[in-house]
Amino acid sequence: MTLIYFVRHGQSMGNVNAEFHGQYNSDLSVLGHSQACLAGEYLRNKKIDIFYSSDLNRAYQTACHIAQNYNAQVIKNENLREIFAGKWEKMKFSDIEKEYPEEYYLWKNNIAECRCPGGESVKELYERINSEVDKLAKINDGKTICIATHATPLRMLKCAWMGKGVEAANTLKFVPNASVSQVEYYPDGTRKIITDGFCDFLGNDVTVLPKNI
Repeated sequence: MTLIYFVRHGQSMGNVNAEFHGQYNSDLSVLGHSQACLAGEYLRNKKIDIFYSSDLNRAYQTACHIAQNYNAQVIKNENLREIFAGKWEKMKFSDIEKEYPEEYYLWKNNIAECRCPGGESVKELYERINSEVDKLAKINDGKTICIATHATPLRMLKCAWMGKGVEAANTLKFVPNASVSQVEYYPDGTRKIITDGFCDFLGNDVTVLPKNI
């Protein structure tokens, strides 16, 4: 069995500016760095053998705040990235809703069937992120690992944790910034959720995506 701590990145500048940053390489905000440090304090006494992160700055910076408590390096992995948003990259969500009403309706109401115009489909993300995490779990069998990633990948991962396909994403919500999900991965392909989007350690610093996202 591989025990995995999944951490969503702290508040990013994309979150602050209400922009869809997808694979646009934005940084954490000041609050985001603070949230990542709090996640690091929460995980400080856990046994973690290895750290992985999306290679995008906001996730990597989050992972580094956690890994520094272990004097450990973080392994960057582009397959752990957020969805590629194509023409939506760095657009404000309010502008996306105006300029791409049909596609954005799917994003909000039937995300499993959505493809970002000129970019990646949610189904493609589901396959990418679950395939990569399954591989990491397999090569780290018997270890505990920490993975820093993004909101939409975590939503796709939860579908698999529940033993369901991408269509289950329509019933799920995005987890808060810097929240931690603890999941056991077994060699037979089953997963067991221990915690999901836990963020009590953030106190009054909890931030979530707005309802129009």
